[in-house]
Amino acid sequence: MEQTTFDRFKLFRKTVNASASELGELLGVHRNAIYSYEKNVQVPNDKLDLLKEKYRLNVNWYRFGTNPMIQFDANEEALIPGLPIISDLLNNILHRLPDTDRHLVSELKAEIVALQQRNSKDEMMELLKRIDSNIKKL
Repeated sequence: MEQTTFDRFKLFRKTVNASASELGELLGVHRNAIYSYEKNVQVPNDKLDLLKEKYRLNVNWYRFGTNPMIQFDANEEALIPGLPIISDLLNNILHRLPDTDRHLVSELKAEIVALQQRNSKDEMMELLKRIDSNIKKL
């Protein structure tokens, strides 16, 4: 089944490890509006802009399901080789896991986003090395 924007919004919220109340506060809406965005209401463009600014949400990913969820600029990609590939890989793994295990990938993606927001390139490189090591074991 193809993902909808509602599915992607919910996945995004879980990936960045934000509660509906936290996202609602950021966007200036009640948490019930966040739940509506996850079920049947399109997120307004001004709210998407806030999510792009705060969490680097890739709006093309939200709208069309293309490109990585998190958008990195060229300097970040140059400093952290493979980052967009890792993000895409985690998205693909997430959709193949049973619901009971999806939280593991979501937690990992949230950690990547948090490190990216802190601009902690050393920690990010260490995390990517751990991911690479674990993938090689599979």
